[in-house]
Amino acid sequence: MSSTPPRLLRAACHAVGGTAALSERLGISETMLERFMAGTFPVPDRVLLVAVDVMLQEREARLPGPPPDAPPGPGAED
Repeated sequence: MSSTPPRLLRAACHAVGGTAALSERLGISETMLERFMAGTFPVPDRVLLVAVDVMLQEREARLPGPPPDAPPGPGAED
């Protein structure tokens, strides 16, 4: 079994402030989250994808927004 899913869950746990917060966002119990992070059980795809989404949201929240005079990005409507 790959170590990537448990590592991702541990990183997401750190990013959101603990197992209680992450388990709530993932919609699973803390006990199950701890088992997934320990590598005891394989992480279901749904849980893995939500954890990736959590990490992306946390990363985007820390990034500064574009300057007020920046041109619109690709795909922006006129």
